[in-house]
This record gives sequence, structure tokens and C-alpha cells, in this order.
Amino acid sequence: MKSAFNVGDLIRHSTMGHVINRGYGIILEIMPTKIKCLWINNGTSSWIHSKYLRLIGRGQNGKSS
Repeated sequence: MKSAFNVGDLIRHSTMGHVINRGYGIILEIMPTKIKCLWINNGTSSWIHSKYLRLIGRGQNGKSS
């Protein structure tokens, strides 16, 4: 299945219920069921399901400029 996201994309974490909002992040790695993101607000990384993410801006698909 093709992901709607690419490595390097700027995303926003969408909260559901009482889940902590992680804010904005950058996609580091994409697996079939989860996406690894680096969170801008605290510099940590975590795995999260793509249904909780919203695309803010396209990156360069992991390529250097």
C-alpha cells in the first residue's frame, strides 16, 4: 500500500480524545503500519499510526538539496 506521506514531510499530530498533542514533526521513516516522526517541540522521535497525522508541507522525499 502506498503511503500518503514521504520522508521529510512536515506533519501535524491530530489528537483524538485526551491524547497528548505532539504538535508538528518531520517524517523520518515509513513502515507499512506506522510512521517514525521527529517532534519539533521537544526533539524526541516516536512511532505513530498515519491516521493521527495531517500533512502540512511536502519535503524532498529524503533527498538533499
